Amino acid sequence: MTDDSAFKKRVRARMAETGERYTAARRMAEAEAAEDAAIRGEVQRGSIGPAAGVRSVKITRSPDQVRVTVRAVRPIVLAGYRGAEADRLRGELEQLTGKPVRLEIWAA
Repeated sequence: MTDDSAFKKRVRARMAETGERYTAARRMAEAEAAEDAAIRGEVQRGSIGPAAGVRSVKITRSPDQVRVTVRAVRPIVLAGYRGAEADRLRGELEQLTGKPVRLEIWAA
């Protein structure tokens, strides 16, 4: 499956979910894809991401919040002392998305 067909499936799923026309659903899907890339970049290439060995970043959206699940080889490094790094990362992601972020860190 190519990226274009996967994108079109996501647009059509959004159309079925919201009742939007194709162009409106496409714009929203493109905006979400760009935001997802920014979130992944922030987590993986941040100051702690390479040291923690981030393996995957899963992003789930709801109308009122964004849920980010991170799988890392060393999750303790990603969370930091008493969760300080996790709080810092959550704050950066909230500024990036403009919504509350629920950050979950799991061992890979």
